[in-house]
Amino acid sequence: TLTAVDVVWSVVAGNEDNEMAFEHAGGMAALVRLLEECPQSMKCLLVSCLAQLLENELLLESLQRWRSKSTKKGVVPLLLDLWAEEENRIAEADKMHMEVHNEAATKEEQMPSKDLVVFLTGQNMSTKLYALLFKLGFQTADELTGDQEKRLMQIEKYMELKDAILWRTLAKELSDEGIRPTTPDNRRLDNRLKSDVNMEDNLQDELVEVDDRNDDAEKREEKAFYQRVHLEEAAKRSTARRITQSVPTSTRTKIIVDSHKAQVYPPLINPSSAENAPSNTGSKPPSEGGNKELPPSGRKSRPTSATVDEYLGDAATSRMVASRPSSGRPTSGRSPLPAGSGVHAAAALRAS
Repeated sequence: TLTAVDVVWSVVAGNEDNEMAFEHAGGMAALVRLLEECPQSMKCLLVSCLAQLLENELLLESLQRWRSKSTKKGVVPLLLDLWAEEENRIAEADKMHMEVHNEAATKEEQMPSKDLVVFLTGQNMSTKLYALLFKLGFQTADELTGDQEKRLMQIEKYMELKDAILWRTLAKELSDEGIRPTTPDNRRLDNRLKSDVNMEDNLQDELVEVDDRNDDAEKREEKAFYQRVHLEEAAKRSTARRITQSVPTSTRTKIIVDSHKAQVYPPLINPSSAENAPSNTGSKPPSEGGNKELPPSGRKSRPTSATVDEYLGDAATSRMVASRPSSGRPTSGRSPLPAGSGVHAAAALRAS
């Protein structure tokens, strides 16, 4: 594969007819797809080959239309990810250098101007990625994350930042060697250094603005999320209240009263079961009515006045009525009700 890429770079790049034939055969998309999947050792060569091919502006459209099969994103997000990978690789190399040599690796600011030029123009992945993104215009239709947006802004200023480092290194070397430029040259050098400082400050301000904008967007999303949760909970409570209020109060009260009466006066609620129940006190047998059949509708018939009289005339009922204590509450000049009068009143009310 490495040889094939080298052949494409040697044969296709620089020849307009071969470049167009290569593009019509899907060669540009194949190179980008290979760049996405190839090992680290091949990426530098592929990026250089693509940057050389993009000298022909007719090939830009096919590269801008490309979409990854796995992420469905274009070539610019892919190049930004490669830039992040290169930064991580350099950080790991510096860490390894510190562990092996017990000293920090030489930074770009500490390099002599001659070594710095070789470092930036040689096998430098960042410089090649900048060249490729420069051909693409630093523009993309894909939605970028906050970190990717900041990284793209830094890459766009990549060459200006490196030029600033190179000019500061040159000024330091002149000062160390005791060389004083002429007054016009010295003035130009000072203006250049001030301009570089202003450029770096403006870049930092732009990065801070991106962070603030992203923070505001996250706060708005968080606020919208909590408002949606609040509205959903309010809707649930409203639905629960409507369901509760839809049940009539009279129905609920009747259920409670009937349940209480069924416990205290079961023969009044279900006279059939009272007639079938055996007597434990030697009372007289049930009346001749016997077990009555339910009406056709399947509901139990209401107790008749005869049934109520039979129940009240039963010996067990009489003893239960006599044993109920009377109310101890004082009355206003009236004699207290006899014990058990409430039962007779309830029975009469039920029979009516």
